[in-house]
Amino acid sequence: MRLIWVILLLLVATSCVSVSERGRLQDEVNAARAELSQKSTLLNESIDRANALQNKVDATTNDLSVATDELNTAQQKIDILQGSVDDLRKLYNQCRTHNVALTTPPDGTYQLVSYDDLMRNADAYSGTNLQFTGEVVQVLTASDGSFDLRVAVTNKTYIWTDVVYVHYTGQRVLENDIISFKGSFDGLYTYTAVLGQSITVPKVTAAYVTVVTKAGDRQ
Repeated sequence: MRLIWVILLLLVATSCVSVSERGRLQDEVNAARAELSQKSTLLNESIDRANALQNKVDATTNDLSVATDELNTAQQKIDILQGSVDDLRKLYNQCRTHNVALTTPPDGTYQLVSYDDLMRNADAYSGTNLQFTGEVVQVLTASDGSFDLRVAVTNKTYIWTDVVYVHYTGQRVLENDIISFKGSFDGLYTYTAVLGQSITVPKVTAAYVTVVTKAGDRQ
């Protein structure tokens, strides 16, 4: 009988230990599950942050691509403008080489009129487009950078006479140059000479001036 009680006590003790061990193991399992859930949450948050950063990288890459395209377009426009500037510079240098005034002559026909006829009928020719060739007698520079010339337009073989007062804006010409000029006749102009006498001459506002023969090249 005593043996039976001993066996029963052993069985009860073993049963108690097994229940206790199972409870401990279950607690460890639950703790592991909680830790796994927490780490899973952290992992998902990390993945979300990584995706957000990737989106920013993609957006920045797209902006950079757009900026690069705009920069290339701007560079193409700059190249076109540079080509235009180079063309204008070439034209300017050609004008300087040929001593051409950098102004465009107005449309219309330019008349060749004798000096005598112009002086006698100045009112009739007022506003008319005229053209002359002559020798530069004097060059005056105005405050605005334009020029006033006295040009003798009648060639008497060894001397030029009959002065026309010419106002124009363009490339500088020199005294004793032979020039051709075209412009609008402004009527008669009176100025005071060095000795104090009044001199009246035709006045032309020239739109186009060309050096025919440079002073240094004349015989």
